[in-house]
Amino acid sequence: MDGNDSSDSAFTKNNNESGVSSSSSSPDKKRTRLAKVSSPIAVFSSGDDGIKQKNSPKSTEEKPSDEKEGTSAAFPSWVAGASPAKFIPLEDLIRMSDCIGKMNIAHKIATDQNCKVEDFEAADPLYVSVKSNMRKAYWDLLREDLAKEPPEFGHAFSLLGDLKQMLADHLEGDHLKHSLNAVEEILDMDKLKSLADQRGGLNFEMVIKDVLDVVGRLCAPIRDEMVANLKKETNIVKLFDGVFSLVEMMEIDMTNFKISQNRQLIGSYSAQIEFEEFEKLMQIDESSSQNTKRWLGKILDDFLSSPDIKSCADGQKDGLTRAQVNELIANFYLALLTTNPTDSDRIPFPETLKLDEKLLDALNEKFLQLELTISAIFISANLVGRSVCEGNDFKSQLKRDLIVILNDVNWSNSTQKLNNVYVHCEHKCREAAAEKGWNEERGNALRRQLDGLCRTDDPIRVISRKRLCDFVGQALLRRSSPMRIPSGLSTIQTELASLTSQFYAITVHNWNGFGRFYGQLLDQFYESNWKITSPH
Repeated sequence: MDGNDSSDSAFTKNNNESGVSSSSSSPDKKRTRLAKVSSPIAVFSSGDDGIKQKNSPKSTEEKPSDEKEGTSAAFPSWVAGASPAKFIPLEDLIRMSDCIGKMNIAHKIATDQNCKVEDFEAADPLYVSVKSNMRKAYWDLLREDLAKEPPEFGHAFSLLGDLKQMLADHLEGDHLKHSLNAVEEILDMDKLKSLADQRGGLNFEMVIKDVLDVVGRLCAPIRDEMVANLKKETNIVKLFDGVFSLVEMMEIDMTNFKISQNRQLIGSYSAQIEFEEFEKLMQIDESSSQNTKRWLGKILDDFLSSPDIKSCADGQKDGLTRAQVNELIANFYLALLTTNPTDSDRIPFPETLKLDEKLLDALNEKFLQLELTISAIFISANLVGRSVCEGNDFKSQLKRDLIVILNDVNWSNSTQKLNNVYVHCEHKCREAAAEKGWNEERGNALRRQLDGLCRTDDPIRVISRKRLCDFVGQALLRRSSPMRIPSGLSTIQTELASLTSQFYAITVHNWNGFGRFYGQLLDQFYESNWKITSPH
């Protein structure tokens, strides 16, 4: 909206009084400020030297002969290292931030079907309060102008001009050209001002309601009630307020409509966009893919150390096959799903999946829940016997209960949660196998085996994890083939399908964008490994 002239002039006046206007600054001061803004930012790693303060009195003192130029005054060179400071220009940081922002937007639209533009008011009460007070003050000013004798129409005409511009910005495209022409005809400012001069005033209510007729045909059905109420309104100030609010909502609705109409197209190109933006990041900062390389290197090392690969490695001088590369990439994704993210030995999260880190961590906990649930079911079912498992709904009921007990399990509280699992499993086993001779010996065995689930290398847990990974891995490698549920996992079929579908959506999107990059890295690592291990 217009009407900020007075505030602008006040701002200029305040600046002049405080001595910060452009006219009060000397050319030398300007150059100094510009130099500070454009200077690069020094980034120091653990091996970098300290920052030398050129203006400090100590900087003019003679340094000891045993201290090398550029080393820190706080640490000797053999502690701090003698590497020079690394400089990243401010412009590169801004470009990096812009790249990350574009990647995030494209990624959310492509992977989240519910992604849409929302009104900022819903998430920030402070914003609502400030905006409400500012709008009230503005509308009060308009009300006072219209109530004067004679009325002042300056703000009202300014608002009509703003409304015309807002609608012109939203009504783009050939299919909206007719509506745009109608708005321009209704809000012909020269014509309206001429009429106001001739008649000594203007029927603003009629003008706004003519605009509402056009806008009402363009709005989503959810706005029909608001349009109808505005058409009944006779207060000019409330009409202005309402029509501007309606146009703001229409902007959000039209944006979400465009997103929904083009979501498939966005999904087709977003993976490519993400990789292109990531390449820009790597050009700015070569270390931006360091963690990803470490993850893939570890996956390849584990692959090459397996007995089956060792036995045929001598004949595989030409490199990895396509099937092997795909298997390694799938193992890379599965490692993120199955390993403890709080483990100090775990490699930091790969940069290429940073946008999905929180969601993947949540799926990691969901996988842990299913792993512990099916392991506890295996142990309990084995101890109660075949007749109990086949004769009633023992495993299904136990699964439903354990899913609830382990609902908020994570790697930090898993031991505590397993105590609760034991209490419930012991009760259900005793109840189900009372007639089959459940005794203290079986109860102790149940306790001992469930306690073992605290360790990730527990045999039962290893079996459960492998079967879960086999199913999820098949989903990644056989994208269109029907898959068979591994033995023993039919009890958690629904939960496993939900986990797999969410994990699949993330990983396949990432694979489409970065799969070739992963493959190139794996080939490079394999070639380097071959040169090191092969005889010369």
